[in-house]
Amino acid sequence: MSKPDDYGVNDPLHIIVDQLVKWQKEDVAEQLIDTFALAAGNHLELNNSIAKLYHDIRAYDKCEKQTLKVLNMCPDPQSKYSVRANLAKMYNAFNEPKKALFYSKQNLAVNPESPETKLEMVFSYFLNGQKGEAEKILRKMKETEYIYPQHTQDIINFNLGTYDMEAGKFLEGLGGFLKNVKKLDLWFNNKDIPLPYWDGSFDLEDKPLIMYMSGGGFGDSFIAITYFKKLQERGIKPIYVCPHAPDIIKMFNRCGYESYNSWEEAVEVHPDACWCFAFESVLHAEFKPEEMRTENFLWASDEARAKWAWLKDRKKLKVGVRFIGNKQNNKLLYRHIELQKMMDFLHETFKGQDVEYYSLQKGDGEEEAAKCSELINIADQIESFDDTAALLENLDIVISTCTSVVHLSAAVGTKTIVFVPIAAYFTYLMPQREDRPPHTSLWYGDNFRYFRQVKPKEWIEPMREARKFIQKEFI
Repeated sequence: MSKPDDYGVNDPLHIIVDQLVKWQKEDVAEQLIDTFALAAGNHLELNNSIAKLYHDIRAYDKCEKQTLKVLNMCPDPQSKYSVRANLAKMYNAFNEPKKALFYSKQNLAVNPESPETKLEMVFSYFLNGQKGEAEKILRKMKETEYIYPQHTQDIINFNLGTYDMEAGKFLEGLGGFLKNVKKLDLWFNNKDIPLPYWDGSFDLEDKPLIMYMSGGGFGDSFIAITYFKKLQERGIKPIYVCPHAPDIIKMFNRCGYESYNSWEEAVEVHPDACWCFAFESVLHAEFKPEEMRTENFLWASDEARAKWAWLKDRKKLKVGVRFIGNKQNNKLLYRHIELQKMMDFLHETFKGQDVEYYSLQKGDGEEEAAKCSELINIADQIESFDDTAALLENLDIVISTCTSVVHLSAAVGTKTIVFVPIAAYFTYLMPQREDRPPHTSLWYGDNFRYFRQVKPKEWIEPMREARKFIQKEFI
C-alpha cells in the first residue's frame, strides 16, 4: 500500500474505484479490485496499488493480506521501510493500534528521528488508551518543533490541542485543535470568503458576523448553532451559513436562528457582514467553559409533531437506538458498535421494564436494523431532520454511538446516552467540572450523558457505566 495521498490518482482503475465509492457501490468496487488482484502476479507496483484500493474501500482483511504480500516482495531495506510505514497507517485506520506500533517501532529502530514515524506512534498510543506515552512524544517534539516542516508542526499542535483540552485548558486546547484542523484541511473548505475576516482583534460594532460551516457533518451544525445566542449575548449579530445542509438551515430559521445555504445569500441581506469559521467564533469571542452549555435550543415544527403524535399513545418506555453512523466517515470503525452487542446491552439495562426499541438508522445500517425483529423500523417515515426532531421529542431515551442524531436529541431535550470512542470528538474532551454532574459535556445539559472507551474496540466498560447510570437516573 503506497502513499495514500498521491499514488495512482490518475490510474484508470483508481479513478473507477473512486467513482464507485462515491456512488456507494463498494461491493462492485471490491469485485473489480479482486479481479485485478488475481492477475497481479509478482508485479510489485500493481500489488501495491491494489493494497491501496482495498484500503480506500475499507476491505480490512484483504488490505492487510495484500500489504503483507507487498512487504514480502520488497527487494531492499528502503522499500520495506516504506511498506512498514504504510502498514502502521493501515492498522491505525482500521483501529488496530497494537499492530501499528509493531511496524512503527521497527522503523523507529532504523530511523530514530523520523517525525512521521513518531507521529504515527502518537496516534497508535492514543488509540490504545496509552495517552501518557503519546503525550510524552508530542511534548518532546514540541520542544524542537522549529526543525520540522510547517505541516509537521501543524500536526504536532493539532494533537496537543486534544491533550490541552483534556487537561482543562479550554481555549488553548480548542484553539490548537481547531486552528490546525483548518491548516491541515481536515474539515474546512479553506476557500476564503471575499469579506473581512473576524479574528477577534477588532470590534464588530454593528457589522453582522457570518458563522461559516464549510465542512464537517450534520452533527457539527447542531453543535455550532449553540453559539448563536451566546454570541448575541455578547452584542454580536450572528448569521449561520452552511452550504451542505438545506434541511437543517430550514429548521434553524424556524427556531429563530437566521441562517442561509450560502454566504452569497447572506451577503445579499447583509452586505456589510464580516465572517469567520463557525467553530472559531468561540475562540475569537474568548468564551469560558461555563458559558458553553445550551439546553432545549431546537424543536420540531407543529406539522412534524402532528405526524409523530401517535407515539404519545404508546404506553411502554420508548427507547431510540442507533449503532452505526455514516459509512463514508473515516472515523466509522472507531464509533461502530455491532448491533448484537447493542441489543445485549439494552436487554440487560432494561430487564424487567415494559420497553420497546425504535431504530434511528436511516441510510447506512438501516437494512441491518430492519432484520432485527426487536427494533421497530420507522425509517420510511423519517423524511427530514424536522421529522427526526419530532420523533426524538416523543422518545423517553435515545442510546447511540456518536452520530448527528445524539446532538439533535440533546438539542430537543430528550434524555440521551452516547457511547464515545477513545478517539473522541472535541466536545467530549474537557475534564469533569465540580459544578456539573458526571458524564456531562460542556456543550449540553443534564439530559445528555456520554460514556467513553478505555480500550480500542471494547465497549464493555462504558456500557457497564452507562447501565448503572440509566438504571439509577433515567428510569
